[in-house]
Amino acid sequence: MAEYDSPYDPATAPKDLEHVIYEKKGHVAYVTLNRPEVRNALHTWAYVELRSCWKDIARDPNIYVAILTGNGPSFCAGRDVKFLAEYQAQGKRTPHEDPNSPLYHWGGGGHLVIAPVRICRGATIGLAATIMGNVEVGAGAVILPHSVVLPGSRVGAGETWGGVPARPIGNDERERFKRLVQGIEEGEELQDQGPTR
Repeated sequence: MAEYDSPYDPATAPKDLEHVIYEKKGHVAYVTLNRPEVRNALHTWAYVELRSCWKDIARDPNIYVAILTGNGPSFCAGRDVKFLAEYQAQGKRTPHEDPNSPLYHWGGGGHLVIAPVRICRGATIGLAATIMGNVEVGAGAVILPHSVVLPGSRVGAGETWGGVPARPIGNDERERFKRLVQGIEEGEELQDQGPTR
């Protein structure tokens, strides 16, 4: 394996975080959600700290894998709905959802995979898909974008799954999705669009 010089400076790693514990041991980064009093529910400030950790992991050439866990009895309750409700009661968006805020960040196009998961060769995982623990995704299977694959699911080889929660999508439904995405009316011929750039 080639060795490349890296402009990464370890002094730039996130420090003194309030809602996340960030540690590195060897080639592993440990990211621990640290809001046990609300079952590690996520709000703007936790998202900001998590993003700083993900950016550092991406820049550090000595980190090969990251482990995400939660402090206390729960991994993560999901979104902090009380935090959200406080802003909504004022008729405001949370800072990370407000395009006028310097903390604005929506999306990211990543995946959330909660181990253990087995993903076989040739599988395609759509952007922003969530795959829970103890899931198997067969060879050549497709998980559609924004789908949530529940714990213990078995996605067979060549199958297409989608939705929240994700479920098998049959050929007819898959063709309907293709028509919808390509803007083709019922009865019109579906055409291969070829590779996009």
